[in-house]
Parts: sequence; structure tokens; C-alpha cells
Amino acid sequence: NIPLTKIKRINIDSVSRLVGIDGSSEIFDFLLYSLGITPQIKLAKDAGLKINNGIIVNERMETTLRDIYAAGDCTNPECSSLTDHWHSAQDQGRTAAANMAGSSHKWPEKKYRLKMEIFDEFFFSMRPFIVSDSGNFKAEKSLLPSGAFRVFYFKGDKLFGVEMTRDKTRAKLYEEAVNGKWTREKVLDVFN
Repeated sequence: NIPLTKIKRINIDSVSRLVGIDGSSEIFDFLLYSLGITPQIKLAKDAGLKINNGIIVNERMETTLRDIYAAGDCTNPECSSLTDHWHSAQDQGRTAAANMAGSSHKWPEKKYRLKMEIFDEFFFSMRPFIVSDSGNFKAEKSLLPSGAFRVFYFKGDKLFGVEMTRDKTRAKLYEEAVNGKWTREKVLDVFN
């Protein structure tokens, strides 16, 4: 595996190939890459808001300045970390709006799932946001005889996230496993 920070280029001609800085390469049948998000925070920084990888907000979507709220991809919630799922931005927007209107709502921090089909291939992700906590997660990759590929993210013995392709019929079960924080033993028993 070539770490993302070690990729020199991506060649796509008759095959998809990642070429590493060291000259190593890997060939893939299908290559899907997401470059993530970069919050646009210049205005917030110029206004004096506290910034990290995004605008710092609490669970009510309040910034560090009184009566200023933020929601969506530009935020870095103190109670969580950057998210890149639209569901999260939607929930944050609802929370900010309710609090601006005088209510006292907290953002319902939860794991968000992403499902998509591209070229008849099914992809599913409920990955943990591990930007600053990566040392505490162990990723276990597996390829099943059916062609299904998945990466399970464990924190200790508990499941905290999964990325999967080619196992659409069990997508709800993967979601149940992540939300239930199944043990590693149960995950391997059910999904192997």
C-alpha cells in the first residue's frame, strides 16, 4: 500500500496505477479517490474567530464570538472533528438556526454514512473521523472470495467505522455493527 502522502502521480491509461515517490507502483481494477475538504476560513480568521482545521464551534454551533454561529464544512466542532458528509452539515445548520432563534439545541453527534453506486459498483462508508486520533484506531482490511472489500476501524476491541465495496446486501448490517460498536470477535464472526 502506498500512503497518500507518498503518491507521486496517478497514471490512468489501460490500467489505473498509483506511483509512489520511491518509484514503487500498484495497479488497481478501479480507482476512486476523494481529496477531502479544505474549509474556507479566511473571513472567520480575519473577524477574530478561533480557528483550528475549521471554525471552532461548540455543540450548539456557537463560535468563540458572542452571537456568531457556524455550520457545515467550515466548522471544527469541539465535541467531534471535521466531517465531510452532507448529513452532518444539514444537522449542524438546523442546530445553529434553532439556537439563533432562541432555543437551546445540541448538535446530534452521530456517525454518518455515505452510500453510492458508480459504474454498477456499490460503495459504503461509515468511517470514524480520525484526523487527530489516528493512533488510537486499528484498520483491518480484508478481501472476501465474493470480491467484497472492506476496511474495519477498531478502537480497542470495539468497531468504530467501516468502508466497504461490493457487499450491498449487507449495508444495513454494517451500519448496525458500527452504531452498536460491535466487538471485533462479533464483527469477524458475522462478516466472514
